[in-house]
Amino acid sequence: MSYAAMQRKFGYTRDFIARWWRRYQETGGVDDAPRSGRPKALTPVQRREVARSLKRKATSSLRSVAKRMKTEHDVIVSKDTIQRVAIEEGLVYRRRKKKPRLTDAHREARRRFARRRRPRGFWDRVMWCDEASFALYSLTKGEWVEAGEEPAPHETVKWPPRIRVWAAISSRGKTPLVRIPKKMNAKEYETLLVEKLIPLMRDIFDGSPDDFVFMQDGDGCHTAKKSETASIWKASSNFTPGQLTPPTSIRSRMPGPS
Repeated sequence: MSYAAMQRKFGYTRDFIARWWRRYQETGGVDDAPRSGRPKALTPVQRREVARSLKRKATSSLRSVAKRMKTEHDVIVSKDTIQRVAIEEGLVYRRRKKKPRLTDAHREARRRFARRRRPRGFWDRVMWCDEASFALYSLTKGEWVEAGEEPAPHETVKWPPRIRVWAAISSRGKTPLVRIPKKMNAKEYETLLVEKLIPLMRDIFDGSPDDFVFMQDGDGCHTAKKSETASIWKASSNFTPGQLTPPTSIRSRMPGPS
């Protein structure tokens, strides 16, 4: 390829192309030539070991890694050097979030609480339901990138297509997804339980879903005062927050013994 052709293809001047071509013929490459200056304090192998030491131990500090390099490799470096090496190796320092420590005593206390408050076989009778919305073009708010890089922006849609579904689960089985309106009021929710939940539970509870515990969250359509289902639940003596027995309006429509 001629100088003129390379100039048209790459957009550089003829002198620039000629200078780099001569350098390649003289040295066999285009890398920087050795130059004077202070040598690196750590070898590439030692730099990788520094990165591994910082990532391997949650308690590793810059000072402790610098001390380790002195005792194990007879290399004297400061904590600032260790910090600079960590950044060059792609590490970023982030503060650890705090959370209460969960000991074996805590776990045993939780098991005792569950056994005391919930008799044997209780969870086999629980049926829990909830709704969820799914939209197209939905992405996470961020992504993992290398230090110094920025995540690529994603296109947004002001009103993306969205679908809302309902389902219920238990230890005995689960219902299929049922499509529901994007905004559901108390009357529509009650109709959903009567027309969808009862027929589905006939199969899950072997034709007699009379003795079960119905659980739901505190959504507005679940607890609205004008809802017949919610008012019966609230008046029920068996009502506890989050755990509901079937209301009379639903139990009367259930197959099997009443």
